Amino acid sequence: MGKLLAIKRHGDNFQVEMSFKESEVKHLGGSLDNIQIFSEDSFAHRTHISQRGKNAATKYFLIPRQLRKGLQLSWDIACHKIEIGDRVFFVYAMPKTLE
Repeated sequence: MGKLLAIKRHGDNFQVEMSFKESEVKHLGGSLDNIQIFSEDSFAHRTHISQRGKNAATKYFLIPRQLRKGLQLSWDIACHKIEIGDRVFFVYAMPKTLE
């Protein structure tokens, strides 16, 4: 997992110095724009995975009730699987809807 080494404020922006293992940087796939930073320690909601079908072959990630407001789930959404150490992260990106 990465670590913040330094944060400097420049007006409304911040300059951040971070340290990561090479294997973690490879998850960026060479992209240097539109990078989002999150911490596993800041996750505020817990949820479950639902299993359906023969031999529980179909898996559903459930969206917590507190986070469902304003979602329209008919769009195609982007998904990325990141495996780091003993953790697996599934990150979904979808358009924000107007309420």
